[in-house]
Amino acid sequence: MQDILNEEVLVLNRFWQAVNVRPAHKVMKALMSGRVVAMVRLDDDGNFEALNWEQWLERQGLPSEKYINTISRKICVPRTVLLINYDKLPKKNLKLTSAAIKARDKTICQYTGEFAPDGNIDHVIPRSRGGKDTWENMVWCKASVNLAKGDKLPEECGLKLLRKPVTPLPKFASMIIKVPADKLDWRWFIEKYRIGKV
Repeated sequence: MQDILNEEVLVLNRFWQAVNVRPAHKVMKALMSGRVVAMVRLDDDGNFEALNWEQWLERQGLPSEKYINTISRKICVPRTVLLINYDKLPKKNLKLTSAAIKARDKTICQYTGEFAPDGNIDHVIPRSRGGKDTWENMVWCKASVNLAKGDKLPEECGLKLLRKPVTPLPKFASMIIKVPADKLDWRWFIEKYRIGKV
């Protein structure tokens, strides 16, 4: 049951734009309090029904849905909810990960300019010399170049950065929320209502 209560639920603003992903236990409290309504997909044409808490309790879930067992009934865990009175579209900072560095640098080695799908992360100022794990100190690099560079500064081994590494600008949630394989309903909101498509 603990896993079900931590299940991810997509949160939409009142314009049906994705703004966040929250654990089911928080979403269920918001549904009970009336701050959100649960979205139920009716067909493949993008028709949805918004259900309040009482309506949600009466709904017969599909066998594929996850639910919580209580003493008196089973309660489905919604996959998507809509914040009734929220119309903002917040931006989120990207997490600093090797995948994010690779994406920022477009899989291009930042020393040679070559496409490097098998590359890795290089610390411009090596950690052994006080370099930090920051956007400004990490770049995508060919594995062979990174191995040759070792714990040297780029200028100490004849390397020069193609461009100064920077922190990416914050992005709208709909641009960075990933759709899990078991939640394909999310795709409708994330792709149809992505910024620039509305």
